[in-house]
Amino acid sequence: MIEAIFPIISKALDLIFPDPQKAAEAKAKLLTAEAQAELKRTAEQVKVIVAEAQSEDKWVRRWRPSLMYIFMLILLNNYILYPYLSLFWQEAPVLEIPDQMWSLLMIGVGGYTIGRSAEKVVKNLPRRTDSG
Repeated sequence: MIEAIFPIISKALDLIFPDPQKAAEAKAKLLTAEAQAELKRTAEQVKVIVAEAQSEDKWVRRWRPSLMYIFMLILLNNYILYPYLSLFWQEAPVLEIPDQMWSLLMIGVGGYTIGRSAEKVVKNLPRRTDSG
């Protein structure tokens, strides 16, 4: 997130800290804090996705994959079926894809990727046994 404004912040830190080494240390601390915040955000997202995947309720467990299947069907229709159907059928159906759907698709694919990775990690974690 900070990449977009880091050049501005970097110049400001150069003005605040005339010593190049102090400025470099401040920049390193800033980048470290950003990386830690990003790691924390990702860990929180993983917790949510793992909780959904491990839910007893099949609707909670399957809503994300089901939504992705619907998106895949729309993409299949628009980019594989429609071009061929339109050769023979003048009114072949094409489904409009709003910008919000593309955004949701990107978030969903990212969440699915993180979720699948998290599932693999959780399966390989050693089981904790609490002895009383």
